Amino acid sequence: ARQRFNASMPALNQKVSEAVNPWRYLSMQDVVVTSNGKEKLLRYNLKKLIQVGGILTIPLRGTVCTMNFEAIRSILTTIVMAVSISAATVWIFQDDKENLRQVNEQDIENLATDMRRVVPFMLALYLSLCMSRWWALRTTGLGEVFDACSDICLLTGVYFPENRHRAMRKKMRDYSLASITLLIRAARDDSWCGDLEKQGTLSHLEVQALQLAAPFQRCMMIYAWMMRLVHEAADLDNMPAPNVNTFQVLVSRARDGIQTIHTYIRTQLPFAYVHVIALLVHMNSILVFVKVGIVCAVSIARGDTVRVCSEFVYLLVVPVVYE
Repeated sequence: ARQRFNASMPALNQKVSEAVNPWRYLSMQDVVVTSNGKEKLLRYNLKKLIQVGGILTIPLRGTVCTMNFEAIRSILTTIVMAVSISAATVWIFQDDKENLRQVNEQDIENLATDMRRVVPFMLALYLSLCMSRWWALRTTGLGEVFDACSDICLLTGVYFPENRHRAMRKKMRDYSLASITLLIRAARDDSWCGDLEKQGTLSHLEVQALQLAAPFQRCMMIYAWMMRLVHEAADLDNMPAPNVNTFQVLVSRARDGIQTIHTYIRTQLPFAYVHVIALLVHMNSILVFVKVGIVCAVSIARGDTVRVCSEFVYLLVVPVVYE
């Protein structure tokens, strides 16, 4: 399994960000191309990211501004709404500029300040929960499966080293690779497994048996086959029972890891909680562009250009961070 993985790495790394990124002097990422042609961020240079800073690295892959157009849409929406409110305010007071200069914008600023005290706390709690779920998927989910596959192949080579066990060792390796492939496809809601037969990883009968089960059950079935194979070989070689128990523990760990992944992927956060977060964020955005629009209209009437510029910067930063 390690030799196959090492052999595939040059093909995966054939396209890196420095070759296609116009910001080559800022390049700090290694990008790989998957089998379906999609680019994935493999790793990044943390030291260089800190040295260059967050502003100059905005055009790089994987940032909130380049993953999708939601950040750009949020910026444009807030700018348009703030300008509209500011223009409407100026139009309403077009015949009474003196009253516009005397408008007290402190009340709406206090309201926006109170909202900013609530939103960061709720949003930070939500982000912390999301990151903890992501890390749990990596450690208690994928980590358990990967470790179990490596340990099973290792122990198979240790307990069954003879030449007559070569076919078994190869089969255990193929089963390990097949289980990881099926796990990834199950997480992506991809039920296709026919190519495993073409690659020689699984036989035709094995593929037919897998197609009778649900996607997440297929990778679990692989470990049942692995345990059955070990049990038959142990009976033929009169292997002590404690050695077989080691395989049972590893197979159970792998199954538990798959179940953990299935639970995290299929179990969403409570809708009411996520809705409250979305409601607070959008209410804050509305207060921001209303407040900026009114304050800018009053500042224009007073001739306070510095205040207008500061409000415009505030408009660009705060809604984008929260959205």
